[in-house]
Amino acid sequence: MSHPVTRASFKHALLPIANPRELPAPQRLWTDSEWERIKLGLQEKDMDDKWVALVEGDHLSIYRAGVGQCVYDAVFTPCEGGYRITTARTGRGRDDRSELHSAFLELLITGHILHSPDSDLWARFANLGGIRALFGS
Repeated sequence: MSHPVTRASFKHALLPIANPRELPAPQRLWTDSEWERIKLGLQEKDMDDKWVALVEGDHLSIYRAGVGQCVYDAVFTPCEGGYRITTARTGRGRDDRSELHSAFLELLITGHILHSPDSDLWARFANLGGIRALFGS
């Protein structure tokens, strides 16, 4: 994809996070080239895609595909060596699962948007409870 995803790229309305709550920001340093790829967003290609993403300015929003409900958002800030997420939020789960949701946000960015699997991050996510804990909350 060479053109960024915009709100006009979607057939349905994109809804804001319901009942937003702060998450610990992932500590990863995102390179300039990663940020350029993140800014392109993510559009569903077929019915099996579960996530779409849109960047407006420095703000990444990740939505459930087909529903248009924002589940995660993050603000990226330039820093020495690239970009860091300085604010992250979700509308899902319980407060005691915030580290789990933070790891999943990072997994969505690295895996779905950047197509760059991170086995260490997956292991950390699994140690925090993994998918069962994430969607069982």
